Amino acid sequence: MQQTARERLASLLPRIHRLRVPIIIGILLLVPYVVLGFAYIRSVPQQNSLRSQLAQFNEILRSPSRLKDVEAEFTAIQEGIPPAKLMEIDVFRTMQELVSQSGLDPAKLKIGINGQPQTKMVGKTPYRLMNFSMTVSGDYKNVWALVQKLDRGETSFRTLVLNKTSVVFETERANATMDFTIYTAVR
Repeated sequence: MQQTARERLASLLPRIHRLRVPIIIGILLLVPYVVLGFAYIRSVPQQNSLRSQLAQFNEILRSPSRLKDVEAEFTAIQEGIPPAKLMEIDVFRTMQELVSQSGLDPAKLKIGINGQPQTKMVGKTPYRLMNFSMTVSGDYKNVWALVQKLDRGETSFRTLVLNKTSVVFETERANATMDFTIYTAVR
C-alpha cells in the first residue's frame, strides 16, 4: 500500500516537532559565530592599516636619524601653526606685503573677513578658523604668481588654505578673487 503525500507529511510532522528544539538551539548557537565572522572580515582593513603604521613606527625606532627627522618635522609643523593671538589686521598686513613682493599695487588689494572665526576639530586637535576674501588686480603674470604662491603655501601662514579661486585674464591684466582660511591655535 502506497502512502499519499498527505499521509507522508502527516507522519513527518511529529518527527519535525520532536527536532524543533534542537534545531532552534543549533541556530541560536550558530548566529554568534556568523556575527563574529562578519565582524572579523570588516576589521581586516583596519588591521592592515595598523600593521602598516606599526611597521613605519618600528622603522623610525630602528633609525635614530629618521627619528630626529620626524621630530624636526613635527616641531616645524607645530611652530608653523599661527598663534591664537593672531588678529585679522595681522593677516591684512601680511597680504599687503605679499602683494607688494609679487610686484602688484597694494592699493588694488581688497581684503575682507568672511564671518566670525569658527572652531573646528581636525583629528583630536581644535583649531580656530579665520575666513577671508581677497581681490587683487594687476599684471597677469604677477597676479598668477601670487595665486600660485598662496596655493603652494609659500606664505608666513603655513596653515593657509585656498578654498575658492577665480582668475579673469584681460589682455595683459588679470583680476583674481580668492577665498581662503587660516587655521590657528585655539585661545
